[in-house]
Amino acid sequence: MDERPFPYRRFDLLYSAVCAVFMIGLIWDFRIHAAGISFEEEGFLTLPHITIYGTAMIAGLFIIAAAQHVAGSDGILRAIPTGYRYSLLGAGLFVIGGPVDFFWHWAFGAESGLEALTSPAHLLLAVAGALLVTGPLRSAWFRGVERSFRAQFPLACSAAFIGTLIGAFGMYGNPLIGPIATGGSEDHAVLSVVAFTVLAVGLVLVLARRFALAPGVMTVTFVLLGLPFTLGVENALLVPMVVAGLTADVILVLGRAGQRPVLLCRLLGSIIPIALFGTYFLVHELIWGIAWTIHIWSGTLLIAVIVGVLVSYFVAPSERVSDPVGPTAPRRR
Repeated sequence: MDERPFPYRRFDLLYSAVCAVFMIGLIWDFRIHAAGISFEEEGFLTLPHITIYGTAMIAGLFIIAAAQHVAGSDGILRAIPTGYRYSLLGAGLFVIGGPVDFFWHWAFGAESGLEALTSPAHLLLAVAGALLVTGPLRSAWFRGVERSFRAQFPLACSAAFIGTLIGAFGMYGNPLIGPIATGGSEDHAVLSVVAFTVLAVGLVLVLARRFALAPGVMTVTFVLLGLPFTLGVENALLVPMVVAGLTADVILVLGRAGQRPVLLCRLLGSIIPIALFGTYFLVHELIWGIAWTIHIWSGTLLIAVIVGVLVSYFVAPSERVSDPVGPTAPRRR
């Protein structure tokens, strides 16, 4: 048994790199099907599938190897790095989910379109992926982490990855997939703004309430969340994510000095939607034009602000709720 403290910073960073490859495989697969290639045409043993399942296995083995390295008489399970037990469970679910997905295709046929996002077999894999990629975030949550960009980079990646999973499996409500105000279903587009506001503001507020975030962490989180949906497709739609991330970082830096955590949450909940969708509609107008009337696009922006503020009340109901400022205290895992 190695008596030295477990090297969490290095482990979290290497594990995040493995998860990044996992997410590349996932988005690669999604883009293939978004291009119109069905699961039946694609087959099961493809490069994206090999990347997804292969990195899931590597992640599980990585956790086991780390636990075995420090395991004493208590055994490997107790030696699993803090926060990574559920990630190991996620890797195990992939072992189960692969055959389940294969059987589902064999029994009920290959999915297409919306079916692929709502298939129980695929949702099982989505849950497994969520458990897998949130290891660094849970680890920081339970152990506490110092307020430095280097120490918090893995948790930023982890938060972005879970956001990407939600955005990918909820792409029917994801405004980053493409311009939403060029015509078509206006009610569906407005609902996509509501859904994405909950996701974006929720991520910021949960992280800000638990951690004393270092400058740049939210920008990295938003950029990594936006890249999979915009890079090489609609690159301009990454700009609103960059602006929203920078805005969140500025508010967090300025707001921490005031020691008013609930007011900080209200500011984040109201200003981030303005930065995100104000920039979104500006970019939209400059590149594609806006087919909506001013009543719809301005009202949609206001709805996003209202939703953001409501989310802030869920995360921080009142001034009586305490907020950690500085490195967070360790918790039981």
